[in-house]
Amino acid sequence: MDAPFVASDQPAGLRSVTAAAAVRLGWPVAATLLIAAYAIIVSLLVMPGNVDVSWLLVIGERVLDGERLSVDIIEVNPAFSAWLYLPFVLLERLTGLSAELWVSIGVTTLAIASVWFSARIAARADETLKRHLWMVPAALFCCSCFRSISASANR
Repeated sequence: MDAPFVASDQPAGLRSVTAAAAVRLGWPVAATLLIAAYAIIVSLLVMPGNVDVSWLLVIGERVLDGERLSVDIIEVNPAFSAWLYLPFVLLERLTGLSAELWVSIGVTTLAIASVWFSARIAARADETLKRHLWMVPAALFCCSCFRSISASANR
């Protein structure tokens, strides 16, 4: 080696870099999961199901029973709307839990994934954004609030 090993003047810390990163990431993850649980509970207990969502779940049940979309089932929405809710009806049949519960969990999970991917893209664009991880749970809270507001407006 060309350069000799030189110790720094700063004292060595007791915490490793990975432990510090885990602590730094821990509270946003915990806050995000708490907000997700809150959004699921509010969507199930406080707000009744949206009529459009319920109808698309009924269409999903009928499709899984063998009926054909746009032949046996008259639907004015685009066909993809019915197919979007089909996995939740399938999960209802596989687990016995209601499709409405699966819709609430699915929408909240997709909101988390959307915010997470957006945060990763923003962090790659600007390294200083990595210090602002508190924005992830805040953004998820805003997404879930807007979802709640739009669901109550559609009643």
